[in-house]
Amino acid sequence: MPRKPPERFPGFGGCMAMLRNRKNAMIQEDGYHWLLPRVGEFVDALLAESETEDEPRMQGWILELLGEARDVRTFPAFVRHLFSPDESVRSWAQCGLRKLGQTREGRKVLWDAYQQQEVIPQLSDEGDEQHLHEVLAGMLHERHPL
Repeated sequence: MPRKPPERFPGFGGCMAMLRNRKNAMIQEDGYHWLLPRVGEFVDALLAESETEDEPRMQGWILELLGEARDVRTFPAFVRHLFSPDESVRSWAQCGLRKLGQTREGRKVLWDAYQQQEVIPQLSDEGDEQHLHEVLAGMLHERHPL
């Protein structure tokens, strides 16, 4: 019996189209799993998607992938999404920040933001700044981040 040839990577755009397929959950999962081992290559593209995406389900997929990258460039996106009206998006943003805190560089970014030494993405008011400060404090003091 002939072997099935290995499937070819559909590219970033193809994977995003797969993730947006609302009719077939398996296709969505395939898109996610094609991107997962390559997420480091597509941080900038995923960040661009996170800027324009307004559908919470897709925001969650994007934030989950960005979290797996553990790249300090993702910090502003996670902060911005901490204030989403959608609870699941806020949860994915917190998860991404925790994963970012698992790296030396990421922990430094979190600590600097906590100490107000780094430029924090523009927040709408002091209440938002206080909330971010509390979230960062909780993460920095966890013994076993996710």
